[in-house]
Amino acid sequence: MTSTKPFFAACLALSIAGCGADPEPQPTGSESEPTPAPNAAATPLTGESRFPQSFRVLGTEPFWAIHVSEGKLRYMTPEDQEGRQIEIQREQTERDELALSGTLEGEALTLSVTEEPCSDGMSDRSYPFAATLRLGKATLRGCARPTEP
Repeated sequence: MTSTKPFFAACLALSIAGCGADPEPQPTGSESEPTPAPNAAATPLTGESRFPQSFRVLGTEPFWAIHVSEGKLRYMTPEDQEGRQIEIQREQTERDELALSGTLEGEALTLSVTEEPCSDGMSDRSYPFAATLRLGKATLRGCARPTEP
């Protein structure tokens, strides 16, 4: 069994260094059942958007994290704390969600972000965005916050 303490320490260090804010708690869990992909009738993201250009997503059970910035996504786990970075497509769907998609090690990756309160279930911290990550057949839930001022 692998300890998640180094991963928490890395997340804590990144959170403190990245924004000077309180440490990040780890949000929500996973689901084993696949959920439908985002609406295929997505339109390119243009103009003003309530979704930030740069943000972080954190999930638990299993633990994972994503940093999105400059058109790239970095996916991290306790086993791979440095993470893997991929290029992404960014779309605003008709369902008023942000959909990011790409390929990670041959598997389809889709991150859907919606503007709705999200609780990590482990602390009193609230996040302004909820996230669903689909990586291959796995579906994971998490919470997100902007990293830009």
